[in-house]
This record gives sequence, structure tokens and C-alpha cells, in this order.
Amino acid sequence: MNIVLCVGAILGLISVLAGAYSDHVVNPQNPAQSEHLLIALRYLQTHAVLIAALGFSLWCPLPRLIRARLQLSAWIFAAGTTLFSLSLILAVALELPELLNITPVGGFLLIFGWISLVWAALGGYKPVHVTSD
Repeated sequence: MNIVLCVGAILGLISVLAGAYSDHVVNPQNPAQSEHLLIALRYLQTHAVLIAALGFSLWCPLPRLIRARLQLSAWIFAAGTTLFSLSLILAVALELPELLNITPVGGFLLIFGWISLVWAALGGYKPVHVTSD
């Protein structure tokens, strides 16, 4: 079982459900709610696809170090996406603006997720030594 791929798929599913909620339930007269949901959906959909792609990449034969770094990136993205997007969605759905205090923590984790993905990419770097004969 590929847990990372499953998490990406679940977040993708949540993004579709939240999109339907946004289109059919949220009062379009409340621009703050609409804006929060649009931001949440954009980040949720983008990062769900990224997490699923990371899950697919883990099926490839990879060096252990790269695999570990990709898994770490995926879990950081999953945590960041969950905290960022779901805090926005739930703040609107439950009418609890206090949940917006969680959003920056998720944003920080998303930034850290991208940094960790760069770190994973650099982990495969091996300098080429050219010898002259």
C-alpha cells in the first residue's frame, strides 16, 4: 500500500467536495468567505496533485536517501496542506474565524515542504570527475 499516494488522493477528493460546497452552499454575497475558499481550493488541489505525484515516484527504484527525502517532503506537504487549506475551509463552513489562526502554520509547512523537496532533489547530485589523459 502506498500511503503517500492515498493521502494525495484523499486530499484531492476533499478538494472536489470543498469545491462543490463552495459553489452550492456558500453565500456569494460574502466576499471574505468566497476568497478564503478560493485560496484554500487552489492550494489544496495543487498540493494534492503534488503529493500524489510524490506517491507515484516512490514506486520507482530510487536510492534510499532520495526515497527518504521524498517521503519526508510528501508528509510535510500533507501536513501543511491539511492545516492551511482545511483551516480556511472549516473556518468558513463552521463559521469559526478563530480557525484562521492555524492557516499560517500550514503555510509555513508548505514553504518548508518545498525546501525539503529541493533538498531531496539535491540529494541525488553526484559530481562528475573529469580526468584528462
